[in-house]
Amino acid sequence: MTSDLAPRDGYPGELDLLKLGWHSKLSMDLYLADPGVSSSILKLQGEAPALAKAALDRTLDNGDTQASMEGELIHTALLEPDDLEARYVVGGDCEAELGSGLRKGQACGAAGHAIHPDVGWVCGRHGAKHLDPPRQVVVNSAQMRMAFAIRDNALIPGRPLHHPAAKQLLQQAGEAELTGIFTDPETGERGRIRLDRWLELGWSLDVKTVDVGRGHANKFVRHAWNRGMHVQQGWYRHGAHVLDREVARHVILVAERGYPYLVQPYLLPPELVTAGEQEALANLRALAHCRETGEWPGYSTELVELELLGWQKAQLQKEPAERAGAEEAASPDVQGFGLFD
Repeated sequence: MTSDLAPRDGYPGELDLLKLGWHSKLSMDLYLADPGVSSSILKLQGEAPALAKAALDRTLDNGDTQASMEGELIHTALLEPDDLEARYVVGGDCEAELGSGLRKGQACGAAGHAIHPDVGWVCGRHGAKHLDPPRQVVVNSAQMRMAFAIRDNALIPGRPLHHPAAKQLLQQAGEAELTGIFTDPETGERGRIRLDRWLELGWSLDVKTVDVGRGHANKFVRHAWNRGMHVQQGWYRHGAHVLDREVARHVILVAERGYPYLVQPYLLPPELVTAGEQEALANLRALAHCRETGEWPGYSTELVELELLGWQKAQLQKEPAERAGAEEAASPDVQGFGLFD
């Protein structure tokens, strides 16, 4: 047992609990294994308690593992750039000879995942199948180029796309990958937060990755709202306060995953974070009630009439002829797709 762990106290799970308080550079696996409530669980609770329950039980599909890996790669490139090449390695092509087929005797050429001492990189299908992968995470050359480009655009002056404010924030005195484990004073629920970087001036910095063009303010503000980033930051502020470390301002550092790999920091308005904290705490109270009653409903127990969005209402208020013309122009041609066969 490491110094980060304490005996579990009635909580289910294979691991002992993390001690309450702050933990520096805790592994992501250990952080995710902790049973505390995270901001992502609170956002799911707001959508449907059943989803939060599935996340708490670790039965919820977490989605694209490659996107998650690339996110961790970019986090390392920006927050701990000196560790980038120690943690990640570019995999070579499989050098195992094919035993049959038209290319018999030639190297396989598929992406390698482990290194055989006699063969070199092997994919596992050809070559040894039970070798341990390298201690670094294996990525392809395009992923590593992306990480280097994002790192350099943020941290290397003189590059055409260098962002001086990003460099200043990343090099402020502080601590990267800071985990907080706490007990919420109102509900008694165990909570967990993970600040990408805590700055000694009382700010937090969170790295987010988006597709090319989505880092522009007008697009990112919609993306941030839809993803509930204000709820996440509000939960971070609450957890840090419980642990006697105030966070006054919250910065989102956006990194685009495609060329030219732009980086852009945004400072969240305090009133947005306050609203996010209120939403997070309301969801926490609802989660505590579900845990007490054992009832975790889905989206709604009622028959729900859909509420139209603003642009849909505006469309319906148009003159009939104008609306028909707009709908005709916007509707795809469905002939030939088997929809009416």
